[in-house]
Amino acid sequence: MKIFKSNVLSQHGNFYGVRVVSSLLFFITFLASLNCSASLLITPSRVVFEDRTRTEQVTLNNKGSETTTYRISFIRQNMTVDGNFEAVEDNQEGHYSDEIVRYSPRQVVLEPGQTQIVRLRLRKPKGLADGEYRSHMLLQALPKVTSTDISKAVDENSDEISVEITTILGVSIPVIVRHGDLESELKLANASFVASPESKKKPYIAVDMNRSGNESTYGDFKVTHVSESGKSTIVGNAKGIAVYSPNQIRKFQIPVNVIEGVNLKKGRFHITYVQSGKDESTGLISAIDLEL
Repeated sequence: MKIFKSNVLSQHGNFYGVRVVSSLLFFITFLASLNCSASLLITPSRVVFEDRTRTEQVTLNNKGSETTTYRISFIRQNMTVDGNFEAVEDNQEGHYSDEIVRYSPRQVVLEPGQTQIVRLRLRKPKGLADGEYRSHMLLQALPKVTSTDISKAVDENSDEISVEITTILGVSIPVIVRHGDLESELKLANASFVASPESKKKPYIAVDMNRSGNESTYGDFKVTHVSESGKSTIVGNAKGIAVYSPNQIRKFQIPVNVIEGVNLKKGRFHITYVQSGKDESTGLISAIDLEL
């Protein structure tokens, strides 16, 4: 799940008796938690259509203290090597789920504590090519605009333009459709232990996630320190880490906890990446050992 921060820049003024009101909307994306504007709780954090599934639903819950209007739409994004997202260019070829998934409603008004279900329905056309299709459902909290706000920004007796910037927060979740013959393989490589020079920052393990095939991977990391005497201690976890198709590599950093009695400079790390909700014996995707 990703948080979006949009700035709406409005210009107000009088030009030869004509009032001009224009707006520019742009997105700045970054990884964050499950909250939109620190008030919207969304479950689940990703939607996957596979096998015979044709309908799914997403539940929205306004955890804030104000009634808020949320706009719902689909956007297309690609994952970068460092795990961030960037907008797909117009007319860029790819497999996108917004072409085959319908949803309702498109906009909701939620009072504090109120919930709303957004229903999604998959409509596969005949002859749909095998593959994984992905777009992202974007939910934006719309700002309240009143006549008072406009009057403050516009001076009827001046030809000057005043600029007002309103921040629009939003959150997106992936909507994935898996169709036909799919396969995926992921291997961990180039693991290294990095100790931060700043005492307040946690050390971490940097690792490359090399994916192949036409299906994305999604799983959890676990880091186990094994001492020279053979004692095992779990020192790191990272849940819900994906490498989305068509990406072939993602560089990831797993935070490592400093635990009393565990010498992180000796022994080895055992790093596993498993299917979410499973363990190494039932859902191992890949593993790698790092000697210290």
